Amino acid sequence: TGVQTCALPIYAYEALVLSLLFYGSEAWTVSEKMAYKIKIFHRRCVRFMCGITVSQMLSKNLHHADLEKRLGLPNIFSILAARRLQWLGHTFRMPEDRLPRHMLTAWVPTARPIGRPQLTYEHAIMKDLKKLGLERTGWGAIAEDRAKWRGLVKQIRKAPKQKWKVKGKVAQANNLDVG
Repeated sequence: TGVQTCALPIYAYEALVLSLLFYGSEAWTVSEKMAYKIKIFHRRCVRFMCGITVSQMLSKNLHHADLEKRLGLPNIFSILAARRLQWLGHTFRMPEDRLPRHMLTAWVPTARPIGRPQLTYEHAIMKDLKKLGLERTGWGAIAEDRAKWRGLVKQIRKAPKQKWKVKGKVAQANNLDVG
């Protein structure tokens, strides 16, 4: 009936499930549809670890954010943002002749298709940097200092809750007060 606080399922979830789920996520650009699917999967896993069904949550007026907090799990979107920013800092510190560093600032000169451009990696990174409170041009100097960048990335997972827009509705996520 209550929330289980056994640490083993939580460690297994973080080490096995989340690492498999987010394999290669450093280069993802997540659409609203995909973000919604990731959120649903995470919520289902959290309910399973707590031993609570959806009907029990409704009858006891529980929220998923409460369950995540009791389990000590970070928000799923903060994990994704932290992984992207961790890779961004790593790539930025590479020598300029390395291919990943070239790809960071690459431009493909093609005609623009009709309609709104799809979400690009740059859009996703700029969104994550904005949540950190960093400017579009000033983040490189901070990324050069590995320890400082790593500290900022760690803050994403431990920051207080803020609202993120997912599937046209408001979902809980992390915000940072850096700056």
